[in-house]
Amino acid sequence: MTSPVRKTKKLGLIERPTLSEALAESLAGIAAKYKGGSAQNQRDRIMETLMTVGAVTTIEIRKHLDVLAPAPRILELRRMGKRIATHWVKQATDSGKVHRVALYVLEA
Repeated sequence: MTSPVRKTKKLGLIERPTLSEALAESLAGIAAKYKGGSAQNQRDRIMETLMTVGAVTTIEIRKHLDVLAPAPRILELRRMGKRIATHWVKQATDSGKVHRVALYVLEA
C-alpha cells in the first residue's frame, strides 16, 4: 500500500491527496454498515475505517462517514484505550479550498 500522505516543504505540513473512487466506496460501505447518529455508531464507523484503511482525515470522516464532529469521537476512542495518533495535513474540500486538518492514524 502506498503512503497516504506526502511531505511538503512549506510549513512542514503533509499534503493528503483526494480519495480514490474505490476507497470512497469502501468508506460508504462502512457508513452503511453502522447506520444511525449515535456516538457508538459514529465510533464504530471511525474504528472500522482506521482498521481497514489505517488513516483518515477530518474531512473524510465528515464527508464519507457522516460524523460531523470527529474530534470528540476520537477522544472517546482514546479514552477506551485505542491508540490513535494525530498528524496535521493539508487537504482540499470539495470546493477546492485547502485546510489544515487532522489525519488520524491507528497505531499498532
